[in-house]
Amino acid sequence: MCSMAVLESLGYDQSPNFIDISDVRKPFSSRFSHVYRRAAEDCGLRGVYVLNDRQRNGDVPVVFYCKARSEADSSLIHQRIWNQDVVPFVLVETPSTLRLYCGFRFGKKAGDDRSRGILEASIAFNEVADRLSSLSADAIDNGRVWAVWGDEVTPRTRVDWTLLDNLRGLERELRCQGLARDLAHALIGKFVYLRYLRDRKILSDRKLSKWNIDPEDVFSRKANLDSFQDINQHLDDWLNGAIFPLEANTIRSSHLQLVAGVFSGDSPQGQLHLDFQSYDFSYIPIETLSVIYEQFLHSPEKGRLSRGRKAGAYYTPLPLVNYMLNELEMRRPLVEGMRVFDPSCGSGAFLVQCYRALVEKRLLNAPLRP
Repeated sequence: MCSMAVLESLGYDQSPNFIDISDVRKPFSSRFSHVYRRAAEDCGLRGVYVLNDRQRNGDVPVVFYCKARSEADSSLIHQRIWNQDVVPFVLVETPSTLRLYCGFRFGKKAGDDRSRGILEASIAFNEVADRLSSLSADAIDNGRVWAVWGDEVTPRTRVDWTLLDNLRGLERELRCQGLARDLAHALIGKFVYLRYLRDRKILSDRKLSKWNIDPEDVFSRKANLDSFQDINQHLDDWLNGAIFPLEANTIRSSHLQLVAGVFSGDSPQGQLHLDFQSYDFSYIPIETLSVIYEQFLHSPEKGRLSRGRKAGAYYTPLPLVNYMLNELEMRRPLVEGMRVFDPSCGSGAFLVQCYRALVEKRLLNAPLRP
C-alpha cells in the first residue's frame, strides 16, 4: 500500500481520481489497465492519479506513485516507466526519501539531473506538502501542475520520439556506408521487430535453440548473414507472414553487424553515438511499431512523394484511438462475439485496442484467483 502520510499530504487519499493499485491481480476499467498491471508487477506501482472523464469512462494517467526497494532500484523504475510512455510524472518512494521523475524523459548517460529526467532528486517525507504542492490533487484537477511543470513535459524526449531520432541516426550511418535507403529502412525495421520479439520472450532462448540459432549470431556485433537469414525464414514460416521483408544477400555483413551491435547497446566508434541501452522493447508499447512504420513509409527523400503517402498509409495516434473507442462504447459497447471492422486498417491500432478492451471486460467479470 502507498504511504498514507504522503497520500494525505497530496490530497490523493480523498480524491476519486486516485486509483489504489493494492492488488496486481485486480482488473481495472481503463484503457491503460494492462499498463498499470505491468507497472505494478515490475515497477512497484502502488497508485495512479488520473484526469477522469467518467461520462465517457475515460482516464488519462498523470502521476504514478511507486515504491522502490532501494535507492538504485528507483532509477530502474524510472527507466521502465519511461519506456511505457504513458505518464508524465513519476513519484518514487525509496526507504529514505521521495524522488520526482519526468515520465517522458530518461537518460542513462552522465549529465545534469534535468537531462536525465530527475525533477527532484530528494524530498524528505515531512516536506511533501510544501515541495510537491504543484502535484497535489487540487493542482492536477485545476491545471496548475502544467503551469509549474509544463515545460518539462515535451514530446521530443518521449521514448517514441527519442527512438525515432536514434533510428534516423543509424539510417544516416548505413547510407554513408553505401546501403540504399530502402534497404537501410528494411534492415532497421527488421531489427525493431526482432527486438520486440526477443525482449518479450517470444524469441526465447528455447525457441532459438530449437531452430539451432545462437542468439549471439543475430543479436550482437558478432551477427552473421546465415543466422540472420535462418531466423527470418523460421519466423516467416512460424508466424505465416513477413514484416519488413529483406533478403540477406542484399546487405553486407558490416551493415548487419553495425545494426545488431547498436541494438544490443554497443557504443560504436566514430560519429555514431546512439544510446540504445535505455530501450527495453518489453515495455515500449507495441503501438510504437506504428510510429516506426510511419517513419519508414512516409519519410520523403529530396521532395519525392513517399511510398506511404502514395499508398494512403497514415499513423493514428493512440490517444485518438482511445477517444474514438470511448465514444463508440457509449453508443454500442463492445461484447464478445461482436465483429469489428476497420476499413482503413494499417498497423491495426483500432483492432488491437478493441481486443484489449474485450480482454479487460472478461477480466472484470472473472473471479480473482488466490
